[in-house]
Amino acid sequence: MNKRLEWITLAGVASLAALPLFLNPGFLNTRGGGDSPFLLFRLHQLYSALTQGVFPVRWMPDAAFGLGYPFFNYYATLPFYLAALFKFFGASYVLALKLTHLSGFWLAAFGMYGWLRAAGVNRSAAWLAAVAYTFAPFHLVNVYVRGDSLGEFWAFALYPLCLWAAQPLRNNQLPITNNFRNRLLVIGYSSVPLALAYAALIFTHNISALIFSPFLGLYLFASLFASPNTQPTSRFTFDVSRSLLFIVYCSLAIALGLALSAFYWLPALRETGFAQLGSQTTGFFFYGNHFRGLNLIQPSLLFNYDVGSSTTTPFAMGLAQTILLGIAILVVVYRVLQAIRKRDEASSFILHPSSFLLFGLALSTFMLTRFSAPLWANLPLLSFSQFPWRFLSVQSLFASALIGLAGQFSIPNSKFTISLVVLCIANCALSILGLRPDFVPITDADVTAERLQTYEYFTGNIGTTIRNEYLPRWTQPRPYSSEEYIFGTASLKVLTGEAGGERLEKRAASQTWAVNVNSGSARVAVPLLYWPGWQARADGKPLDVTPADGLGWASFDLPRGEHQVELKLGNTPTRRNASLISIIALLVTVALAQPWNRLKTTFVFFASSRLKLSGLLILLIILALAGRWLNAQAKPSGAATMDFDQLGYLHAAPVKFGNFDILQSYNYSAETLRPGETLAVSLLWQASGNATFTLDLVSPAGHLLNLPHTIAQTSGPAKDYTVAALRLPDTLPTGVYLLRLSLIQDNLLAPALTSGSQPRGAIYLRPIRVVGAIREAYRDVPFTQLTPALGLGAVTASQTDSSSVTVTLNWQAIAPIPANYMLALRLRDSTGAELAALDVQPTGGIYPTSIWRLGEVVADQYQLALPSGLIPSEYPLTITLYDAATLAPAGTATLPITLTQWSPPPGTEPLHQFNQAIALHNVTLPGLVKAGDALAFTARWIALAPPQELEVRWSVVGLNGQVTTFADLSLAAKPSSEWAVGALVAGHPSFIIPVNTAPGNYKIEVQLLDAAGKPISPSVSVGNLLVAASDRTATLPPMQFEANAQFGPIKLAGYDAALTPATLTLTLHRQASGPAEADYKYFVHILNPEDESIPAQADGFPTVPTSQWFENEAVSQMVTISLADLAPGVVYNIGVGWYDPATGNRLGERAILSQGVVKP
Repeated sequence: MNKRLEWITLAGVASLAALPLFLNPGFLNTRGGGDSPFLLFRLHQLYSALTQGVFPVRWMPDAAFGLGYPFFNYYATLPFYLAALFKFFGASYVLALKLTHLSGFWLAAFGMYGWLRAAGVNRSAAWLAAVAYTFAPFHLVNVYVRGDSLGEFWAFALYPLCLWAAQPLRNNQLPITNNFRNRLLVIGYSSVPLALAYAALIFTHNISALIFSPFLGLYLFASLFASPNTQPTSRFTFDVSRSLLFIVYCSLAIALGLALSAFYWLPALRETGFAQLGSQTTGFFFYGNHFRGLNLIQPSLLFNYDVGSSTTTPFAMGLAQTILLGIAILVVVYRVLQAIRKRDEASSFILHPSSFLLFGLALSTFMLTRFSAPLWANLPLLSFSQFPWRFLSVQSLFASALIGLAGQFSIPNSKFTISLVVLCIANCALSILGLRPDFVPITDADVTAERLQTYEYFTGNIGTTIRNEYLPRWTQPRPYSSEEYIFGTASLKVLTGEAGGERLEKRAASQTWAVNVNSGSARVAVPLLYWPGWQARADGKPLDVTPADGLGWASFDLPRGEHQVELKLGNTPTRRNASLISIIALLVTVALAQPWNRLKTTFVFFASSRLKLSGLLILLIILALAGRWLNAQAKPSGAATMDFDQLGYLHAAPVKFGNFDILQSYNYSAETLRPGETLAVSLLWQASGNATFTLDLVSPAGHLLNLPHTIAQTSGPAKDYTVAALRLPDTLPTGVYLLRLSLIQDNLLAPALTSGSQPRGAIYLRPIRVVGAIREAYRDVPFTQLTPALGLGAVTASQTDSSSVTVTLNWQAIAPIPANYMLALRLRDSTGAELAALDVQPTGGIYPTSIWRLGEVVADQYQLALPSGLIPSEYPLTITLYDAATLAPAGTATLPITLTQWSPPPGTEPLHQFNQAIALHNVTLPGLVKAGDALAFTARWIALAPPQELEVRWSVVGLNGQVTTFADLSLAAKPSSEWAVGALVAGHPSFIIPVNTAPGNYKIEVQLLDAAGKPISPSVSVGNLLVAASDRTATLPPMQFEANAQFGPIKLAGYDAALTPATLTLTLHRQASGPAEADYKYFVHILNPEDESIPAQADGFPTVPTSQWFENEAVSQMVTISLADLAPGVVYNIGVGWYDPATGNRLGERAILSQGVVKP
């Protein structure tokens, strides 16, 4: 094959793999296998930073809703630097990314070809391998399915490039010389290419570098035992000096590669403690969920790229690829065996050149399967690879090389070679013909900071990460919005003192603020996520920057006066040292490569190629000018929509629906409104008029946090030009809201479709902003004050059915709120049993508490799911605001809400019908209960007719029919005579299993009693119960100190004490001297003996309620108390006791323990 022709044809073949990208001018959209809009976000933020002179880029200034995000410190981004270069030359963001993908395809093909040619494979075989590698299914998956994996796609290209760069070392052409200059030339020739390629791989995709490095090491190690010639039958002599030299040069190359890329990987590794990486390897991202088994190979010849397929996965080998590989393996193994038989028996053993490829294929395939689980569990950092199918990239490298190598060996029948080529072409066709890419029209006008933040807001992702894993660890809770995103401005947060200020400038890695402090001093926080490295100077003087509790913002102290504060992202010691290592490594690389010695060759090359290079330069200038002109001319048109399932990025295009209707465009009467105002939405349809559209005003908390709530709704005919009106509720909180559009025809939902005719999820129009009014006389409104800055007004509840209750909390900002709180809602019954629970940020986080304005009333609405069988009545709702990081409560209130709905019967056959008036629907029993513990369970009854006053007897019956214990109880909290006919009513009986009950299986029987306690039905068995032996005891354990204090029926026998610099831990040993009439609460007080003040205390219930203690039972309880508020050097007393929580009355006097405590 002609040398020039082979490179040209390879470029053409690689371009065919990228051709689907260029057949549509839009942006390739992927969602199920990866979020391709992440690429736009990353490129936009990187390019913005680079054009402002920032390098290396570590910070996304507009991510996290403008609060900033240290994405680039942890994520390798070399391909994005290339994309930024294309953008600089005039390409749009979309075209720059497409050209970067095209370049990756070219590099992969050239790298594979160059490696195998350098390894001694003939041109045809190397060309065949390069084609197979280019069209390897997983190579295409990284582009067309995993749209955001640009780094992993480029790592695919750098694998063979690393092996090619290692070839000078592997060929053992390392002359031994004492001349220092010649030695440098040898080192530069042999080691620098590998160092550069390996550094590029690390900075391209660190996970790919992690999984490929062992294979690269094996490749170099195998060189010690391989023949320097390409003929496997040549004699091999082991040269110790050359082998040692080889090891030194290899080590130098790898070390130099690590040093060159240290500016990236060293901070990424050492500064993991600054981020929230705890969820990186859990849940979906746990490697154990993604091993390949029978699904390693797709069953059809045409590769299926559908992520949602129930039968196949695109993260697998193609069947055509596997067949071709199987043929290649047979040929290669046959030739290896032939070579071994022909080898001179006197020669030393060496590895056949194909051995590494076969071993690499076997090892990479092994790592895909569950058999490799012990390695995944024990090898350092491997679990961060998350998906074992990532080894498909390494497997594709060896598989493609073997396919090419099969054409290397001469076979008498030339038809075999022709057949192999035909099969390879068929494999390429079968790999690419299954693609069904979707594109969305996106211009540079659509790639803005506000649009990227809308993508964060809608999808719940932050800074192009799904689990927000790079959020600084001080940022808790995670943001769902920000003041900058809602209002378009950012304000200073005054934590202490009096101050005001405004932001003068925001750049990629710096901000400037004007701050005026009116008090003696003030502590302020700026809306910028704190992360080590942020430095602040006021009027040229350095400030101490720390994270603000409850916010995670950068905060600092300022004295009285006017100040200009400049914040700049600088280096930590790790980043500074890592950058220094990389700079030194770069100087060493230049010294070793000695590029000045190649200047003459370079001048000759440029002179001989000046015409071609001039043409290329002119072409680049034309492309740049054309790109800039197209960017200026391009204007988005159509209806701007997004959906959570497919097209998550807000883009403008006509929307096609499954019934062939088309939404051409729409307009709003206003983009920002106030509560109570009406939003007019004008929609232009190209439709038959047979369908009806519905517009719902909703919050993103509905689909992100499973907090569904339709705020307002309107509908109309989908025909021609239609205007729909949505009136906003008067109490709608400030925030950004979404409009959800659905189309109904013939009572069926007509889904919106992608450009590839795939059904989209529910589609949403442009978000609108709602700004609530500020109430001037807010202090005159009654409220419950939960924190110094936050009051809770009226709490209302409403029900449309018994399955849930809608609770509205009316918050009032009575002072600037210094934190983003979490909210805990707990609905309980009269016994304290939890009925419903919800933990969420107020408003679902769409309007964070820290930006609530003074005097603003925020109506916060939630829907709590309820268990069936609840009785209409008042129930206590506990409302707690707490710190997300420490879980410490900031304020708590318990208020009653009223449930009004009876539960209907479920429609299934009851467990037992006692008479015409009442039936037992079901009984939910625990699987196990210990003797001496309470048996608590749920029994649901159905009132078939107006029932009389009834009770029920629950019995525990042994297998021999003997009753072990029984309890006569009410059916439920409300008397049965007051139940509504047809209602399902849940009772929660509880009684003690005697402590001396023998372990074993028992039956639970039920019997109805009349109001006088007389049985009116036979006993009916309703379930089985396993009783385990009690672990409760009457024997007191050994103890450090005796006490002998008596509190009613409870005796404190003694205690143990353990002291640390921060806490005191007491183990209190008690004994029941008689039955307790109630469930009492213990307390432990740390007392100042001088004034009886209590700087620290602990209160709580014992694990087993006191009413359930048997006589003489010994109970030990561990209590830990913080010593943070104790004064050093003061001897404090320790007081203990008990009280009745219902009345607050103590059981006897407080007892002072014999040992005091001094804060260390």
